[in-house]
Amino acid sequence: MKSNKIIVVFGATGSQGGALVRAILAHDTQKEFYIRAVTRNRDSEKVLKLTKMMLEEENRVEVIEADANDLEQVTMALKDAYGAFFVTNPFDPSSCATLDLESKQAWNFAKASEVVGLHHAIWSTTEDPLEDVPMESDAIPTLTATSQDGSQTCYKLPHFENKAKGDTFFQEFSVPTTFILPGFFYENFLSYFPIKREGENNSLQFLVPTGDAKIPMTSAEDIGKVALAIFQGGPKEFAGKKIGISTEHLSMDDVSERFSKVLGESVSNNKFVTAEIFSTFGFPMCQELANMFIYWRDFNAQYRSRRSVDETKNVYSDLTSFEDYVQENKEIFVNSFVEVVA
Repeated sequence: MKSNKIIVVFGATGSQGGALVRAILAHDTQKEFYIRAVTRNRDSEKVLKLTKMMLEEENRVEVIEADANDLEQVTMALKDAYGAFFVTNPFDPSSCATLDLESKQAWNFAKASEVVGLHHAIWSTTEDPLEDVPMESDAIPTLTATSQDGSQTCYKLPHFENKAKGDTFFQEFSVPTTFILPGFFYENFLSYFPIKREGENNSLQFLVPTGDAKIPMTSAEDIGKVALAIFQGGPKEFAGKKIGISTEHLSMDDVSERFSKVLGESVSNNKFVTAEIFSTFGFPMCQELANMFIYWRDFNAQYRSRRSVDETKNVYSDLTSFEDYVQENKEIFVNSFVEVVA
């Protein structure tokens, strides 16, 4: 594999990293970039698909094992690379056993990038909500979580705050970095917030308790295409910039209307459950998700302003609308409906 244009992709089997791998293979027709896909488990089913892709793409994909929690492994993964795509997953306890490990991983990414002299990094991050909601504010409940050292840490939105803390590490180590701020993934309606059949009339509903607020949304595939365009533009054009990624700003009523139109059956958002009620549901991280919904709802102008559709299109213009996404995945949606037993 050529060494001068290797892009190391962390999270290569996940939504964002996987989308970048596919974008490079599909749209980097000049074969400027080669891919070093990083996984923590080479034996997983998703890695086997990557390995098959490697064979089909003239060895443009190399799969390696590395743990983001281990600085030495991260440094070895970046050896001889041109660029890297960094992402963390705080919702995966096998990766982030405690929430503060997300910022520890970001420190490892930044330090290793400095050590190897990386030419261009993309860090998938978000804003620091404490700029809008100070810790002493009651606008969003304060949460506490146990850190790796056993201490208690206060947060408003842990996975936002820990990602934002990561920004400072890339700046501290002077790594040429582009910071991307993705919106809500369309794919979330096939995973975290599925459509369910429930009630006496067997109606179709989903639950995203953000009231009437319009939420910046995009597909994971478009994130991959935007990231590729950033690597193609290079650090001279994009290093140091924060780029929000959004294809449309939609309310959940807008989402319902598009689902109903494409699926041919009425689909609605459950408006009886507010973010505050959602916080009482009792499953892991429900309180953090509820805080996120409150932030999106009550600090909507700030959140939306950082994820401009026009800004996204200035980087990559051929974006997929939510309606087109549902149409392209109509069969998957229909087969994914969760049956709720009364």
